[in-house]
Amino acid sequence: MYPSGSTRSASSSLNPRPGRDSSNQVIVPVGPDGRINVYNHAGSTHAILDVSGYYGPGSQSLFTPAAPKRLLDTRVTPGPLGPNRTLPLTIGGANGVPADATAAALNVTVTDPTADSFVTVYPGGTARPSTSSVNFQARSTVPNHVITPLGGDGTADIYNHVGSTQVIADLFGYFSKG
Repeated sequence: MYPSGSTRSASSSLNPRPGRDSSNQVIVPVGPDGRINVYNHAGSTHAILDVSGYYGPGSQSLFTPAAPKRLLDTRVTPGPLGPNRTLPLTIGGANGVPADATAAALNVTVTDPTADSFVTVYPGGTARPSTSSVNFQARSTVPNHVITPLGGDGTADIYNHVGSTQVIADLFGYFSKG
């Protein structure tokens, strides 16, 4: 993906494999016409693009990087996240993140899933969106970069759709009002 009106670079945003769903969070500048280009190098594929936020002039939140910190590893506790289940994750007000943090930058990894499925990370205490954060196949390990707003109580919810899976969440930064 790249801004419209510009030359495509040699870098990639996602490297899918045939017959496998893949997901990735990508931050892409928009072109002067407000659009981006999506390029597929070989073969044919379907693409789903979800806009989950934007950066712009006058932003009210600043990013603070943090030394990577493991916030969740269901292999240790509380165990696999089952089908159609949600697990709350406390971020703001804990783990060196201020209570007034507005969003978190995470690396979310699923491992040992029993079925093809997806997990969604979203602000705690809000309605779950219809988008996914990590798509995966049974018996795979898949990480993805996730930036999620936090609920008013400083939490994010992690939802698993089908089967059960282990989930690992590592914090590597947060956004707070500047």
